[in-house]
Amino acid sequence: MDMNFIWLSITSLILMAIAIPLLLQKVKPNRWYGIRTARTRNDDELWYRANRLYGIAMLTAGVVFFVLSAILGNWRPGEDNQKISLVLFMLEVLVPVFFTQARARILARK
Repeated sequence: MDMNFIWLSITSLILMAIAIPLLLQKVKPNRWYGIRTARTRNDDELWYRANRLYGIAMLTAGVVFFVLSAILGNWRPGEDNQKISLVLFMLEVLVPVFFTQARARILARK
């Protein structure tokens, strides 16, 4: 298996572990950990709802990209693996963020 995909698998597992406390709503409003926007910092209920949603999205993305990295790491050896790993990692991090930001705006209006 290619080392790039091993690192992608490891980072996926780390991001999934980080997502679990958010999913379980164990993280109180703070400045360092979770979805921190002006809206979520001013509304505790929105903070917990948005971060639960983010935890679900991160956990889902982590599982998908972990499986994808395992499949691609065995299936597609080659010189483009570093670029593919970087793109997959960026997607793994950014897709849940953008999804949660869009959903948090909708939740804030309700």
